[in-house]
Amino acid sequence: MKINVTDKHKMLLEVPPEGRYLARVQMIDQTANKKGDGFNALVTFVIDSGDFTGKTLDMYCPLGHDFGIAKLAQIYAAAKGEYPEGEVDIEDCVGESVVIEIGHRLYEGKKQAEIGEVLPAETPTETPFP
Repeated sequence: MKINVTDKHKMLLEVPPEGRYLARVQMIDQTANKKGDGFNALVTFVIDSGDFTGKTLDMYCPLGHDFGIAKLAQIYAAAKGEYPEGEVDIEDCVGESVVIEIGHRLYEGKKQAEIGEVLPAETPTETPFP
């Protein structure tokens, strides 16, 4: 079997530099957590500009914890332009543009991208930032 490998394929495996990137909410799904005793919202973002256009990054938000709900509310506010109150359908954010702030962390000895803040799409992007 032959495949045609391009620079884009290599980029998809690379960790983007720390910084802010224009992105789109690609998907929101519910998954079981690693312990199997609760659920997460899995939010997938796809970078829409720059050298890492097309790269996807995931954010897990624990549904049984206030912090996870607060992160989902932050995503909703960035995507829809208003902080939610009461019950909202977070899947309404799918397809919306936002700015994601990427930092780095070590996981099992490997550098990984980690999404910190999710900001409105109008937020200036700069890569890398201090």
